[in-house]
Amino acid sequence: MRNLGELQKINLEMLLETKRICEKNNIKYFLIGGSLIGAVRHKGFIPWDDDLDIGMLREDYEKFLSVCKDELSNDYFLQNKDTDSNFGFCFTKMLKKNTLLIEKATVTSMCKKGIFIDIVPFDSVPNNFLLVRTTNLLKL
Repeated sequence: MRNLGELQKINLEMLLETKRICEKNNIKYFLIGGSLIGAVRHKGFIPWDDDLDIGMLREDYEKFLSVCKDELSNDYFLQNKDTDSNFGFCFTKMLKKNTLLIEKATVTSMCKKGIFIDIVPFDSVPNNFLLVRTTNLLKL
């Protein structure tokens, strides 16, 4: 990997693979975190961002993990606690095989490493605006 632009191009390819699977299987997903900010503010990536962050409601997340067993391109590996015993997060990473990217959070871990996107499940998301605002205030 020579530069951030190349990494972001691979991230975009990974997003397109995710999109393909989700559209084929009627799975809803959405950008979160820096990826959402980048899409809105920069019409792409935040210039210094080195990954993509995707969210799914739990039911869609579980369905995505299930259909990926048969439909995910062999270029990628879904990494989570079930597929990598050294993985220490409560979400899934889609790794691009035959790449290497070592993030600070996993530098001392024996888990697989590579260019990735984060796929995060969301549980108990309120659908009432007032409840959303109250929940966010309680987090402060």
